[in-house]
Amino acid sequence: MTRKEKDLNQNMVVKLETDLQLFQSSYVELSRQLETCQANKEKLKEREAEVSSLCNCLLVKEQEAEGCVLSTMQMEALFEKAQKGNSLSKFGEWDEKYPAPAEGIRVIFNRARVNSKKEGGTPTDTC
Repeated sequence: MTRKEKDLNQNMVVKLETDLQLFQSSYVELSRQLETCQANKEKLKEREAEVSSLCNCLLVKEQEAEGCVLSTMQMEALFEKAQKGNSLSKFGEWDEKYPAPAEGIRVIFNRARVNSKKEGGTPTDTC
């Protein structure tokens, strides 16, 4: 082997060693990035579960609230009474001309009573 061939081989070895070091450095950096991505993925899964739980809770609350909301007619009757300066009637003594507010309040009390019985005490917030 000639001196020129030895120099070429030596240069090739140095270049390959340099390339190998670069690849090893890249491997280490990519491994760190992969670990970071996996940790972020786990955090996102936890947050997704939390958001899903909150959405389900909100949906349940919306469904429960549908029966508690007063109709437009009921609201108008209540506002009309408030504007006239009338106080609300005692519980059970409803104005026969405006039975709508009584129905709305009755629904609210009935739901509270049912919830109280289900939970074995006073009405509480489940979510």
